[in-house]
Amino acid sequence: MIEVLGLQKIQMCYQNNQTDIFCFLREQYIGKPRLSGEPGYYHPFRMMKELISCGVNDSKLVLGALLHDILEDTDIVYEQFQWIFGNQIFEIVYWLSNLDKNRVPMPKSDYFLKFRSSIHAEWRILFIKLFDCLDNLRTLGELSLERQLRFRKEKKEFYLEVFKENVMIIPSRYRTIFVDKISELSQILNVL
Repeated sequence: MIEVLGLQKIQMCYQNNQTDIFCFLREQYIGKPRLSGEPGYYHPFRMMKELISCGVNDSKLVLGALLHDILEDTDIVYEQFQWIFGNQIFEIVYWLSNLDKNRVPMPKSDYFLKFRSSIHAEWRILFIKLFDCLDNLRTLGELSLERQLRFRKEKKEFYLEVFKENVMIIPSRYRTIFVDKISELSQILNVL
């Protein structure tokens, strides 16, 4: 199992070109940029750095954040991913993806049901999705205005409410961080 050690490991990966989780992620995203044009792995790296800077030291949470989009954004095979990262990380990432077991994109309504049903079994899914929403909202500039408005509406009408309703499933050691990030999300959504 690959263990995430923190920000220093990212710098080591860049400086020494070590084969580790960060290099694995960069390789998976070759030729798969975000709409902004930046490499696809920048988004999960930012999320991981923010989690760590908030004092999160749960390796499954950090690893789940790093890998949360990989099933949707790359061609990695489910079985390969599960073999490399194990069942628990696979489940976290699968529940965060908008894909069904056959890798078919789900309608939003089905994904929302999938997401809601997963968070009580695994609190990390809720935590990762909050950080995902925040980073995505901070980097919306490349989307059309119509898409930005639709994206903000979804975050406000669905995710913000789910986050607020489920604060108590977050372990007490991370609850303050979670509540602070909900407040930040709420402010962003009210300003935008």
